[in-house]
Amino acid sequence: MVKVVAFAAIAFACLLPARGQQPAAAPAAAQEVIDCDWQAQARSIVEPWETSSRTFANGAVRLAHLDTIELRWHSNASDPGKGLIIGPTHPLRLLWHLQHARYRESTIEAVLQRTQEVLDPVYLLQTLENSILPTNLPSVMFDHRGRPYIEQDLLTPFWTLLLPADQNGHRSDISLIRMQVRTFLGIRRTAMRLGEVEPKTLAERIFDYLQRHPYVEQLRINVFNPGDGERIAQMLREVEKLRQGLPKGLRQYQPELRYAVHLLTSPEHINRAGEALDALLDPERHVAEDDEFTIGSFSHLQPKLLISRSTLEEFLRRPFDFTSHVSILLEQFRVDGRLGETSRFDRGSFVHGLVNEAETQLETSGGSSYGWIRGLRADMPNLSDACDRLLVETIRLSQRLQAAVAGGDGISSSPVIALRLDSIDQGLIRAIHDISDQVLTIDRNLGLDYFDSASTKLDTGYLLDFSPGFIRGDGERLLLTTRCTEELIALVQPAIRVAGLELSVGQEQFVLETLRSISGKLALRLFSGLNATREVLGVITCSTPARASRTSE
Repeated sequence: MVKVVAFAAIAFACLLPARGQQPAAAPAAAQEVIDCDWQAQARSIVEPWETSSRTFANGAVRLAHLDTIELRWHSNASDPGKGLIIGPTHPLRLLWHLQHARYRESTIEAVLQRTQEVLDPVYLLQTLENSILPTNLPSVMFDHRGRPYIEQDLLTPFWTLLLPADQNGHRSDISLIRMQVRTFLGIRRTAMRLGEVEPKTLAERIFDYLQRHPYVEQLRINVFNPGDGERIAQMLREVEKLRQGLPKGLRQYQPELRYAVHLLTSPEHINRAGEALDALLDPERHVAEDDEFTIGSFSHLQPKLLISRSTLEEFLRRPFDFTSHVSILLEQFRVDGRLGETSRFDRGSFVHGLVNEAETQLETSGGSSYGWIRGLRADMPNLSDACDRLLVETIRLSQRLQAAVAGGDGISSSPVIALRLDSIDQGLIRAIHDISDQVLTIDRNLGLDYFDSASTKLDTGYLLDFSPGFIRGDGERLLLTTRCTEELIALVQPAIRVAGLELSVGQEQFVLETLRSISGKLALRLFSGLNATREVLGVITCSTPARASRTSE
């Protein structure tokens, strides 16, 4: 028997006093404790579905679309006007939530019985509640015609949104469509996002750039696929906080910073893009003490924030009209859903089957195309208990059903998400780097291989810094890249001269390529001051003999 308890109430009533904290008042809500034999209840629902799934007795399509609702709204060239949501009563998702409750209940018991050492019990419980989410259940679905839908967001902890894969060369502004679906359904913006890069992380990259370029008075930022602009608006606020946190002596010598944000999206979305940025300039909204944007700058002729909008087609026609210090790409590249081989992937199911991490692997490289696939290999160690195996087996059966709907056998192939950088996409990347000092690319499906490839005589490479260092398979990746241009190469000699060394003529390219092969982040540190330069030179000195030795062997 498992006690499914009001989770916040247990943490409040039991764990806070254990830490010596006395709350001012008890929570208004009563604690609700329900005794239920969850395994019997789960099996009564899941096992008939499993039996039918194994034999496809009632038709794969009907089983694959159980407890799935199709949404329809007005469509246009950049908005498919349809989507799918999967409810918590689906056997797979119901089993996941019951397993989640079981795991949390056992953790609470371990903490209260002192059988598990925990430094911060409240933080642990919050992590279990908010960080373990029902993702990749499934990541790809196919409709009755075999058309793929890609998992995009958790509308709530119980309802998942899937949107059609990009078709006919059109790239949808996913962020804007997600916001639109929430509005239609009356759902407020939720903090439960699928591994989203935080605005503070973006702000730290912008702040580092400003520290290397203290002469900048107006920071020009291009944003591709901005959506409602909420993340960019929060990023600007965080940049201002970081600047205000500088030591007073250093802050007074920096110029007042202004922002020029250029939003680039499809013609259909151009009027709605960046609504959260417009709100920064609204004098009627609530203004916080640290809000610099409504207060304005020292001159009415030079406002604190300028916002402009253009279409992607306008950028491609005249890219040098959009020169910027930083460009930000938000889920810019088209993705598709199809069947692929996942047997070579690493095991992706962890924590009693609750965490299911998809893996990204390079599929094609070189020439005019780079391609990646992202998929899940659901598997558990043999020592797992029956409940864990039941959940993982149900995930595998769900994948088999989707593969059957797509025309596969569900054994040799599984649903995967595919991203391909064709010559047009690569041309867009080069054009953006040509007019930007730095480019921040946020994408959960894009691999590192394209930016990490070696330079050629015809095409210079990229300096790459990516974060976080450890990423979940379903999380966004933040790639910071800059082009190895002649201007950047010309900065190598002065940076090394500061450390009291001289390079032979033509050695700058060798130094930069050596650093690229080790770490793009290390190469960027070369221009960060004397101490950083000395650290980088030490790494080059140590790595060059090792490389020469490997080459001779």
